[in-house]
Amino acid sequence: MPFSSPEWEKLSIFLNFLIPKLPAPRDENLSKGILETVDMDSYRVEKQTAQRLTLADEDRQIEPVPLEGGGQRSEPELERLSAIIQSFNDLFGNIDWADSDRIRKLITEEIPQRAAADEA
Repeated sequence: MPFSSPEWEKLSIFLNFLIPKLPAPRDENLSKGILETVDMDSYRVEKQTAQRLTLADEDRQIEPVPLEGGGQRSEPELERLSAIIQSFNDLFGNIDWADSDRIRKLITEEIPQRAAADEA
């Protein structure tokens, strides 16, 4: 890989020598205790049930999906932007914007807290 920066090349060489010196992760037996935690009796019952549900190997014709009726995604309920702006102005529009420190506190603390408290 060509390097356009000598610092990157130095870093690459350093890391190539560093990796073999790092301690290897401990080789823990991750399968320890698996046989005790898996309930093989209930698994066998489920597997036998699944085998009984298999279909016969015969030629069949599947009816097409009906085009009438439901199954369509409903349109999300969207609120008009004008209504959102109006409700925002109703909540936060009556603020006295005289003091710059008060304005900063309102914008950074109070308004986000009120907005976070309203679940809608």
